[in-house]
Amino acid sequence: MDEEERVRVLQGIRLSESVVNRMKDCSQPSAGEQLVPGFGPSSSAPVPTVPLPAISVPTVPAPTTPVPTAPSSSVRGLPGGTCKGPLTDVKVPSAESGGGLQSSAVKEDLKKFQQEQLAVQDEMVRVAKKEKEAAEKHLKASLPKKKASLTHEQQQSARLARELEDREAELSRRDTFYKEQQGRIQEKNAELYKLSSQQFHEAASKAESTIKPRRVEPVCSGPTSPDPPLLPGPSA
Repeated sequence: MDEEERVRVLQGIRLSESVVNRMKDCSQPSAGEQLVPGFGPSSSAPVPTVPLPAISVPTVPAPTTPVPTAPSSSVRGLPGGTCKGPLTDVKVPSAESGGGLQSSAVKEDLKKFQQEQLAVQDEMVRVAKKEKEAAEKHLKASLPKKKASLTHEQQQSARLARELEDREAELSRRDTFYKEQQGRIQEKNAELYKLSSQQFHEAASKAESTIKPRRVEPVCSGPTSPDPPLLPGPSA
C-alpha cells in the first residue's frame, strides 16, 4: 500500500479513511443484530461523528503465511442499512484449508488411478477371453481338416501297401517261372550231352571196326633197330 494513503487498523485489518467514513454514514442496525464495539451506536446514546486524524502508516511486509481474519457482516455493512459501496472481501486460504484441498486432490488422483487400473484389468481380461475364443475357434476349424488329411494319408498308405503286396506276388511268380525254365533248360542240356556222347562213342567204334592195322618196315635197318611200328593200311 502507498505510504501516503491514510489507513486505520481494525482487528488486524487495515481500513482506509473512505471506508471508515462510509461505515459511519450507515443507518442504525435493527434490534436483533450485533454491532461491532467502537463503531455502532449503543442503547443509551448515539455515537458522535469525530473526524479521524491523518495517520501515516508505513508499509509493513506481510508474513510468510498470513492467516487474516475475515471481516464480520457488521464491519462490511449491516443488511438493513443504507450504506453505499460495500467493502471488498479478501479471502486468503489458510494452511488447514490448503492441506484439505491437497488431500482431496490426492484422493481424487488415487480414485482416478484405481479406476484406470480397474479399466486396464477389465481390458486385459476381455482381450485374453477374446484370444482364447479365437484359439478355440481356430482349433475347431482345423480339426476336420486334420481328420481329412489323416484319412487321406491312411488311404494312401493302404493303397501303397496293396501295391507293394502285388509287386511281391508278381516277383514271386516270376521267380517260380524262371526256376522252372532253368530246370527245363538244364534237363534238355543234359539230354543233349548224353545223346552227343552216345553218338560219338558209336562213331568211334564203327571207325575202329572198318580200319585194319598194317606193318611198316624202315628203309635202313640196323642190328639194333627196334621193330618198325605198325601203320594202318588202306581199308578193303
